[in-house]
Amino acid sequence: MSNKNGKLPPFGVRNAAQIEESLGLNAIIPGFVQIPIATYMDNVWEDDLYYGSCQYAATTDNERFPEDSTYTEELYLRDDLRYQYQKEFGLNDSQTQNMKYSDAYNYADAVYSSRFE
Repeated sequence: MSNKNGKLPPFGVRNAAQIEESLGLNAIIPGFVQIPIATYMDNVWEDDLYYGSCQYAATTDNERFPEDSTYTEELYLRDDLRYQYQKEFGLNDSQTQNMKYSDAYNYADAVYSSRFE
């Protein structure tokens, strides 16, 4: 499943431009919620609404999540918010400068979670 560097190949969709053109704004049904539901049935369900229930989804997520290259188009969010995260979580300068997107994602998750406690 991985290449010689141990990384997964980039995700691609065959004929994406033609598919996008033909579907227009009707690419998905109204009310769709983006929650990954794995269809690989394992004997032990760790979490049926997340990646842990499917070994294939979990492997892919574990390899892609920590890589900044996965989030190329969203890196500006980390860059724009890193100093707010530093202040909120008491990060030192090294932690702030070397922050990966996955770190920023987890900080944002903590901030949003605390709003609903």
